[in-house]
Amino acid sequence: YTRIPQLNELMAKVKAAHGLMLENKRAELLEIIRQCMEEIHTAAETNSEARKLSNKADTFFAQKKEQIAQTKVLALLDGLIPPIWQYKDDTLERIDNLVNPPLPVTPTPKPPVHPNQPSAPVAPKKVIKNIHRQAMFPAKTLTSEEEIDAYVEKIRTNMKQLLKNCDGIKLS
Repeated sequence: YTRIPQLNELMAKVKAAHGLMLENKRAELLEIIRQCMEEIHTAAETNSEARKLSNKADTFFAQKKEQIAQTKVLALLDGLIPPIWQYKDDTLERIDNLVNPPLPVTPTPKPPVHPNQPSAPVAPKKVIKNIHRQAMFPAKTLTSEEEIDAYVEKIRTNMKQLLKNCDGIKLS
């Protein structure tokens, strides 16, 4: 009971520290949004249809900025990061499909099948492994070129190992 008078002072320190943590997290999120918007604008600058997607992304990111400014819980701010990256990836993929459309696949006519002939072997379907980027690129603080080289080499080894068992890797 003798420490009760200190409670207000201690609560003020906790609130100040929490406020500082919120501001740092907001700055981090705003920087992520800036990077995402920069990538999208760079990819969309030459195509008018792609610019429409870029404008739509601007609206999405503006809403996220408002949400960031209004959120007062650190965990909720952390929860905004994956959808932001996912939206950026989806938008860049759509822009890439607009700028570099995939080649149309024309079906090849099938020869008539005769009952006495064995059927032609069916082309195997490609197996693409879906790998989460966070699993492939773990968070780490690197302070030297040697650490960067070791980190990248570990990623290269892991990717080559994953590729041995399939036809491709999709990072999502």
